[in-house]
Amino acid sequence: MFLWLAVAGVVAGLALAGYTAYQAVIDPHAPSGIRVALVVLVLLNARQNLRQYRFAGILAKTGLGGTASTGC
Repeated sequence: MFLWLAVAGVVAGLALAGYTAYQAVIDPHAPSGIRVALVVLVLLNARQNLRQYRFAGILAKTGLGGTASTGC
C-alpha cells in the first residue's frame, strides 16, 4: 500500500509542479508561492510513504511485521 501511495504522491507532485510552471509562463506576475509549497509538501509525503514501505519490508523479513489485530 505504501509503495502505491508513494508513486501516486510523486505523480501528483510532478503534475502540480508542471501546472505551476505552466502558470508561471502564462502569467509571470501571479503569485505561485503557495503552489510551490504544496508541491514540496506532496513530494515530502511521497518520500515518507516510500520510507514506510521500506521499513515495512524490513519488519516483514525479520518476522516482526504481522497483521494488526483488534484484540477481539
